[in-house]
Amino acid sequence: MIAGNQSRNADARQDLSKQSFSHKDKLPGGCYVAYNCLQHLFNGEAVKVVTKPFTRTYRKNVYLNRGEGSLYILVADKLYASQKDIDDMLRFVRTGNQLFLAVNRPDSILKVRLGVAVNDERMLFSLASTPSAEHYVNPYIGADTVFSRKGIYEGRYFTAMDTSNTTILATNHHQRPNFIRVSYGKGDIFVLLNPSSFTNYFLMHGNNIVSLEHQLAYTYDRPSGVYWDEYYKYLNGPQGDFSEWQVLMRYPAMRWALWLFVALLLVYVIFESKRRQRIIPR
Repeated sequence: MIAGNQSRNADARQDLSKQSFSHKDKLPGGCYVAYNCLQHLFNGEAVKVVTKPFTRTYRKNVYLNRGEGSLYILVADKLYASQKDIDDMLRFVRTGNQLFLAVNRPDSILKVRLGVAVNDERMLFSLASTPSAEHYVNPYIGADTVFSRKGIYEGRYFTAMDTSNTTILATNHHQRPNFIRVSYGKGDIFVLLNPSSFTNYFLMHGNNIVSLEHQLAYTYDRPSGVYWDEYYKYLNGPQGDFSEWQVLMRYPAMRWALWLFVALLLVYVIFESKRRQRIIPR
């Protein structure tokens, strides 16, 4: 019996160190439970799964780029997006929609646009580490507002934010803000630095499923559409859309530097080839 428990604990540690955040994954690091609760939480609204970059979906989906009241949920280890993706995400929110990001590491461009900063401390996986926790600061939620689970990442926290348009919704185990709402145009952007709270391992512990209800209680009661993102869970995107070249080209200053280098290299090759050209004897 003891050996069996030790084996299961070892399997759990292995599974938890590989959080997929996938809506189909029933293992501890997946989001099968969270995804299947969404339809119940949003009054039977069917959840649409997105497997393409945000810009591609936004430009082709009439309900996303013309409608209001939609909710787009993205749960991943880190959000890495192109400049166009960030621009369209913000345009989507500005016109009256909501973007819910549960990520350990938000995109650097997005952080600048929202005026937030996140600590850079490295997160270490350990069953003996500080438990992953969510303490909701809204007094109207109720007395039992702390939910936690040992054995998964505690997550990062915010070190700076624009208080004119940002509201702290929850804190971590050390009472540092890790869940905020940023008012942007006619909509809202939610940033949760603890995506582990969306995993099966966290939600199936005790009464932690209520934590998911609290997180999503700030979103629309009856959204016109609910979208679950499956694209940004992968480092380079499931279709390989990101390359080393695109990593460099996403920053304007880097683009100019690269094009200048290419131009100078071309000029050098042209003039150097003329200078070294052998004289043809008559």
